[in-house]
Amino acid sequence: MNLRLELNEKISKEIVPEDLLKRFVASHFQLDSSQYWLFRRAFTQQFAMATFMCYVLAFGHRTPSKYSICMQTGQVSVHEVLPSTRFGEYD
Repeated sequence: MNLRLELNEKISKEIVPEDLLKRFVASHFQLDSSQYWLFRRAFTQQFAMATFMCYVLAFGHRTPSKYSICMQTGQVSVHEVLPSTRFGEYD
């Protein structure tokens, strides 16, 4: 398990830039900054609520592939939420 975390850290720091999602969304809203701001606001609220819901209900196994983001509204949908096998275990 420790090796997996170390590999993830290394890939995250060396290959994937920190602002990858920001650059992708900003390129989608190139001309209209007000739409970009509204998207960021809605996305932040939706993602925070989804994360809080998963934490409170002890859903585990949350990976980026299980989230859908609507590029027009910024709404976030969580798919395949599975309860953790042990309380307090969050993957």
